[in-house]
Amino acid sequence: MNFFIDTNVLIDFISLREPFGYDAALLFQAAEEKKTKLHIAALSFWNTHYYLKKLMPETAVRKIFFELTELVEIVPHTKPLLRLAIKSPHKDFEDALQIVAAESLTGIKGIITRNKKDFKHSSLPIYLPNEALALIA
Repeated sequence: MNFFIDTNVLIDFISLREPFGYDAALLFQAAEEKKTKLHIAALSFWNTHYYLKKLMPETAVRKIFFELTELVEIVPHTKPLLRLAIKSPHKDFEDALQIVAAESLTGIKGIITRNKKDFKHSSLPIYLPNEALALIA
């Protein structure tokens, strides 16, 4: 089962942000155990870095990111995807970028986020982390 991970879930996982970090950690554990495959937009690494650099040393952030690149599939934002996001009816450009990145993949079960309302224009199902975990189990 393949899922696309929104930035907020990645931040929750790395920072163990309460009360969301536990479910996020279980998602990444499922990926490590090969129970699921997680896809993350390259954009999420930049946005996560911006958040994490206030919480931990740069070397720690980079080490975590390096390890994550072994665990997840990275979805690049190509020119065609960028143009789709620009034309998207979605008011939040970053969310539009996430949606088009997820929709560009085949075999994706859905997008995992904590903010379902931010993805109302997606053609893919939207799951909270605990909902996705129930599907994986």
